[in-house]
Amino acid sequence: MTPPERYVTQDFDGFLRDTMHTVNALRPVELDKLELRFRLAMDGCKDLFGEHAFRKQFRGVTRRYPIDKALFEVQAVAVAGCRAAELDVLRDRAPLLESRFKELMDDPAFYDAISSGTGDADKVNYRFQSMKDLFREVLHA
Repeated sequence: MTPPERYVTQDFDGFLRDTMHTVNALRPVELDKLELRFRLAMDGCKDLFGEHAFRKQFRGVTRRYPIDKALFEVQAVAVAGCRAAELDVLRDRAPLLESRFKELMDDPAFYDAISSGTGDADKVNYRFQSMKDLFREVLHA
């Protein structure tokens, strides 16, 4: 509902609280649309990332890590922002997406942005821009 670049404070709880006030004021038809977008994003994340959706992944490691809230946020929003045709291309290139995502996990700044101080505005913007760049790179490969 709110583009990540509009998050500029360090008060993540306040940001979420304000967003929930907005959600609670939505009309039923708007809530239905929001629910549909959420379900499509979850289906898209499952298609693109499989059993590793919302989980840290590293090259050469087969362990299944626990769900990471910051990755849930960034992957879900990135997928929700894709058009149907883009999702089709990303699905076709899921192995490349997985490989490039593992490379992204090697970026210390990205890893830090999903691992500690995740409410910091700079880290929020860094992780969202990184995921957006990753999707764009795979789409244009």
